[in-house]
Amino acid sequence: MLIRSIISTSLAALALAVTSTPAAAQQAPSQTQAQSARPDWVGRFDDQLMRMLMQDLRATWTVEQSAEGLTTYRASAEGGINFVAVPRSCEDQNGCVGLVVIALFNDVNVDNAARLDAFINAFNDRQPTAKVMRDPQGMVALQAYINAANGITYRNLLAQMVVFGQNITTLSRALIELENG
Repeated sequence: MLIRSIISTSLAALALAVTSTPAAAQQAPSQTQAQSARPDWVGRFDDQLMRMLMQDLRATWTVEQSAEGLTTYRASAEGGINFVAVPRSCEDQNGCVGLVVIALFNDVNVDNAARLDAFINAFNDRQPTAKVMRDPQGMVALQAYINAANGITYRNLLAQMVVFGQNITTLSRALIELENG
């Protein structure tokens, strides 16, 4: 199975990247200043916030603009973690209050669609924080939605991204087991 999104061993790297900082980085004044500049409260997903989030996830990223005008953050984090984050539910004056996070798994090799559908339904029943879907060509997508319409803490936002990483790892392992019978 070719996995474009996440290598199954990458969860620990994402969780570690979000929750800890190496001693050398902790001592560097620029790291301390950057951490103190983080907002306590998030109500909008703008470019400045998205860049802070990607930095805190220790991700490398590109910013892309779709033909429809949607800004997309295509990111890679430690351990081969790849995902796309797209601010949604946007108003020109108020910004975006939602964030869609997606990881794609290509070329899932399962012998029939009904078996894959049963797997997806069971996975979705067990995982309340993200949902799996597929297209007819066999691409499987894991998606989460983070809502900041009434505000969330920045730490909560980071925690939700870690949970998304856990879901990616869980799905990756489960898909490998499904393919191997």
